[in-house]
Amino acid sequence: MTKTILLVHTGDGSQWVWPHWYRYWRRNWTGASLIDTVWLSENADPKFEGIFSIRPGGKTWGEQLILGLQQIDAKYVIYWHEDYFLVERPDLAKITGLVNIMDREKIVLLKACGAWMGCVDPKNPPAPSGMFYQDEELVVYNNKSDYLISHQSSIWEKDFLSSTVRKNDSPWQHETNGSNRLKERNIPLYAYRGYPPLSYTETVCGGKTREGMEGYFK
Repeated sequence: MTKTILLVHTGDGSQWVWPHWYRYWRRNWTGASLIDTVWLSENADPKFEGIFSIRPGGKTWGEQLILGLQQIDAKYVIYWHEDYFLVERPDLAKITGLVNIMDREKIVLLKACGAWMGCVDPKNPPAPSGMFYQDEELVVYNNKSDYLISHQSSIWEKDFLSSTVRKNDSPWQHETNGSNRLKERNIPLYAYRGYPPLSYTETVCGGKTREGMEGYFK
């Protein structure tokens, strides 16, 4: 398995989304030699060519993720949901450069979803870090910020990601309760606010196609 992987986490109830996600991945993915794509589901095997499949069985969301991460020997994980449709080819050089910074600076979480960072808390704004990828300076989160954990595209150190999850967490609880737990640990967390190295569109909300996203399923 490659040093960095793209981990797509799903539930068997979302199988209607899977072939559409795969169509966009096949169209745009160019990172097979550098970044393995791993599909984490429950019991159903999508049998997608070029993608590893891990199936821990019917568990809670949190336990499923913990068990899945235990079967992964990569150092870094780019965490996605199955409704994140890849709409452009990835910037592999940028991903490699950001991972190199994480290695050098011992960074355990680097959000890379654009200027909005998954959530910008105006009462607790981020601070300059003094670290740069090309001309873009990374920022460090204020530990009091909302959504220290966000499921928008981020590069996680695998063991750190696992340490933030509880077995009974839902995705929403991981973001909210997990952020509160993380505040108690006061670990430096960072964001790259330049153009995302993986450009995607969220296509589903509440188990249904998001309004305006119908074209992605045709």
